[in-house]
Amino acid sequence: MGKWRKTLITHMLSLFNGVIYDDFVELRTKVAKTHYRIGLQSRRYSSAFQNVQNHL
Repeated sequence: MGKWRKTLITHMLSLFNGVIYDDFVELRTKVAKTHYRIGLQSRRYSSAFQNVQNHL
C-alpha cells in the first residue's frame, strides 16, 4: 500500500473538507468503480476507514 499512501491521504482529506463539487463526485465515482473492478470487498473498505478513525 506504500505507493497509494499519498492518494489515500488526499482522498481522506477531501472527504472531510466540506466541499462537494462535480470534481468531488467524479473522483468518488472513479474510486468506487476501481474498487469494484479490482474486487475490493466492502468489508475491507469499511475496515480501512475504521482503522483511520481509530488512529485519529
